Formats: sequence, C-alpha cells, structure tokens
Amino acid sequence: FKVFASALGPTHCCVWESVGSMKRNRTGPVRPRLSRASRRKLAKLRSFGVPLVIWQLCAWCLLTGLCDGATPLDSLEAFAGLGALTAELARLGLLTFAYDVNNDTQRQDILSDHGFGFLLVLLLRLGPLGLLWLGICCSNWIWVSRSNTGRSHARPMGERRFAKVRRSNLMVSRGIVLLWVGAALELLLNLEQPFSSIMEFHDRFQQFLRMMHSKGLPFYRVRVLLGEFGAEIAKPLMIFTNSKIMEKVNAYRTTRITSSGLGSHYWPVSYTHLRAHETDSYLVCRLLLEK
Repeated sequence: FKVFASALGPTHCCVWESVGSMKRNRTGPVRPRLSRASRRKLAKLRSFGVPLVIWQLCAWCLLTGLCDGATPLDSLEAFAGLGALTAELARLGLLTFAYDVNNDTQRQDILSDHGFGFLLVLLLRLGPLGLLWLGICCSNWIWVSRSNTGRSHARPMGERRFAKVRRSNLMVSRGIVLLWVGAALELLLNLEQPFSSIMEFHDRFQQFLRMMHSKGLPFYRVRVLLGEFGAEIAKPLMIFTNSKIMEKVNAYRTTRITSSGLGSHYWPVSYTHLRAHETDSYLVCRLLLEK
C-alpha cells in the first residue's frame, strides 16, 4: 500500500495513513470522507467476506478519489493480449480498458504492487453490471506442463520451490481476488481457461467457489470450441462465469464441429492463450447487447 501510495504523491500517502488507523488530533479523530456510492461499495465488499487486506486497499483507492468522478467503465479486460474483445466493445460505443503487461510493464503487471493497485482502481471504476473478463496465463496449468510444475489434481499448487510456479500461483490468487471483488459489486464475471487447465483447484479459487456457494450464487462452467467461431482448429475452452446468459454463447457459433470431426483438429496441447488466437467474431458483444 505504501509503495503504491508513494508513487502518487504525499497527499495520497496521508490518505493511506487514515485508512490504516484513525489518528487523533486536537479536534478529534480524522474521519476520511467517502461518497455515498463508495460507502455502498465498501459495505458490499465486507458483506461478501473479501479478505481484510483487500478491503483496506479498496477503501484506500476510494478515499484517494481515484474512482469517484471518473466516467464509469463498461468493461475491463485483464490479460488482454491483442485486445480484440476490447476493440469490438469500443466499436459498439462502450467505454473499455485493456490491461496487459505488454502495454505497460510498470502499471499493467499484476504481479507488481503498482500493477495490482492500478488494476484494482480500474475494477472499482466499473459501472453497474460492468464486464470483467480475465484471461489469466494458463501455461503453468495445462496438462502438458505438469511434468515441469509438479501440478496435479491432488497437488494443484505444484512444486513451490520453483520461482515460475510461485509466480503463477500469485497471479491466479490475485486474479481470483478480483473476481471476489467483482462478485461483491455485482459485475458480470468471466474467466477463460483451456479445457485441460486445473486452475480451478487452486486454493484461492476453491475458497472463492465456497464463498459463492455459501451466498447461494451460481458460478457456471461453459465449454466453447473456438473452432466453431472462426479459429483454425477446435481449441476447447472453458469459461467460468456468474452469468447464466453465457450458456447461450454457443448459439452464435458460425460452424459446427461434431465429435467425429474433431480427429486431428482436437489439439489442446497447442493452445497457449485465447488472446493469441483471437477472431473477429462478436461473441461477447452480442451477449452484452442482449443484457
């Protein structure tokens, strides 16, 4: 928190102090001012059991005014890659943001303090029923890499003595925290992964699913074959979402791949990341227009 605050200047550092603890002076305790909308957001986060340290960081972001007064975002695409989804939504007149480390290695790296703080600010700027789309890097979670990572269904966290495994675990943990905050703020959540990924067995992911179940909130798994939306090969994909409307996604496929037609086209090993093979299909855009 202090590292991120120091990057914004001394004024914001003072606000950080007020979040961490209420200081007293001659006139009484210092009470930070929050807008009514910000107070509602913090109340929702607390009711959803968001980890305290994340709640404090959200409170700090709201206190600094980084979220208030700004035009609400319609969608946020994290790990955006080429940003085709963002481009299509922008073409429809929606206010969007594509977050990817290739765009800015300082402010758009979720593993850095500044990058995660900036992403949290963007998340808090999403308007009602805004879209959060996560495409967390999957190379550490698909079956072809399990001999190097030591991951399995029984040991999803893998061999933590390897730096790449620890970094991947941290990336997923922070990504799931974003889903947690998004669920509390009643956003439309989507997380994409290859069909062979075991990311859903990550400890934080399981904690998030238990929280959703305890709240009586559904979290769906939708299987999509990208080959049915213009990709060269099948590329089976799993989308985790809190919106039942995503189950209609296959109604917009342009072609149909039967089980007998998969054959040599069924190559989950070749899948590295959805954003590396994006097509021009208006998959999510049409669903948003229906919403």
